Amino acid sequence: MATGLGGEQLWLSPTVANNVNPYDDQSGQGNNGTNNGSTVVSDISSGGTYAFDFDGVNDHISCSTLGTGSKDAFAMSMWVNADVSQTAYLLSLQGTTTSANNSADAYMTTSPNRIACWVRPNAGISYQTQSLASVWTHLAFSRDAGSGTIKYYVNGVNTVSSSNSDLASFANGLNVGVYGNGFGGPYEGLMDDIRIYDRTLTQAEIIHLATSRGVLGPPGGATHYNPFKTHAFTNNFQQRLR
Repeated sequence: MATGLGGEQLWLSPTVANNVNPYDDQSGQGNNGTNNGSTVVSDISSGGTYAFDFDGVNDHISCSTLGTGSKDAFAMSMWVNADVSQTAYLLSLQGTTTSANNSADAYMTTSPNRIACWVRPNAGISYQTQSLASVWTHLAFSRDAGSGTIKYYVNGVNTVSSSNSDLASFANGLNVGVYGNGFGGPYEGLMDDIRIYDRTLTQAEIIHLATSRGVLGPPGGATHYNPFKTHAFTNNFQQRLR
């Protein structure tokens, strides 16, 4: 089992080694994903090996449950490389129900290019105008239990914060690439290293996650954070090797 930061409730990062199901949960919590049409493709950009590929029609990955009750502290982390600028859902903690209460959704829109985290029913939104098309980008959302503030990060940088956001329920599981029971715009493109936490992530942890797809261990642990090994540095270095 891979070594994460600690507190992962779900960790989807595809591998095809040793007959391991690429949709299995690597967190140790047993929250394995069920594939609904997506494929696994080779992709070594930004430190990766494989990635989930979604067709933008009906592909998604579902996890039936991540626990019970509402979470006052939680975090979501993912790597995204979209095929096109589009309106689509990346992650939805609404999971398998059609009720909007206590869901936490990460999505992007095209008018303008916007990435957001919406915690329902009262919309606590964090966003940044930025296109995700044709480039690997690390996104993270982290909710503080005390203040209720959600902080939004792009490539490890806290760009926007939104206070007094709602709690999120993990009880109905998670959908990756679509909202709820297939409702909402489906995602077209690649995703990797998808993690859900039942706690707040620190700035150092989010920077660590943004250094490489599938990064192992906590900051300063088995894999040390190297300020020169950003996803941009990795891409540039790999381009020189080709």
